[in-house]
Amino acid sequence: MTRPGAPPTVELPSAISMREHQMNVRLDPTESARFERVAQHYGLNPAQLVRMLVKREEEKLGLAPAPPTRRRARSTAATTGRRGRG
Repeated sequence: MTRPGAPPTVELPSAISMREHQMNVRLDPTESARFERVAQHYGLNPAQLVRMLVKREEEKLGLAPAPPTRRRARSTAATTGRRGRG
């Protein structure tokens, strides 16, 4: 259950899924503090925050979205009676 005024929840890939690529980012103290505040606001760790922001930007720009997750495909099937793509 979401509390009133809470930020919207974001569907993220399973924590069990393997990540093949790694990126390292160097931040100055100001950037690091800003990063932590925003991540904490959404209840995410910094890596999840980056994934969320990149996904939002991709959708905003109308770029090809990633294939649906299993959870999204199941929820689509439950609400429409059809299975999702993939």
